[in-house]
Amino acid sequence: EEKYYEQLADANTDRLRVLLKELPGFCTEYFRSLKNDTEPRTRLEYAKDLKTFFTFLHDSGSKEFTDTDIHDYTVEMLGHVTKEDLEEYMEYITKYEYNGKVRKNAERGSGKKRKLAALHGLFGYYFREEKIDRDVSILVTPVSLKKKDNKAIIRLDAAETANFLDEVDSADGLTKRQQA
Repeated sequence: EEKYYEQLADANTDRLRVLLKELPGFCTEYFRSLKNDTEPRTRLEYAKDLKTFFTFLHDSGSKEFTDTDIHDYTVEMLGHVTKEDLEEYMEYITKYEYNGKVRKNAERGSGKKRKLAALHGLFGYYFREEKIDRDVSILVTPVSLKKKDNKAIIRLDAAETANFLDEVDSADGLTKRQQA
């Protein structure tokens, strides 16, 4: 019998295959390159992010993108994407519609960071494969996550640790429910 995580991985792989049919044909090669290094869930989320990006290009990009069906985009067309296109996309994903639902990404949120990571991966892959002349995604200012407060780590000294463990062992001062 298949374990839950295996069933989930299979379901995500099936969903990815369906989604790849909506992306430019060249994306299949990119996702194949990710197979050994990423989980199916990550690949699925990257595919969703790239669908959003290509939909953005189709709806608001240059005439080259608006006049071509997304599935028919070529690697050469990917090479025509500019830094400005990517910056406009990063602004666009602050609030946009995907599959009929309004989506929001905080200015410094992890959603934007992952979407930019998906683009870095795609552009970087085709640049390394020498199928595009430049990787414009590296020119986009990275999204930084909010930093958590740097609070001091509090540790018990040896005497406090011993007292704590004695209390736990003795269960003195605990209610019957806490002792259960």
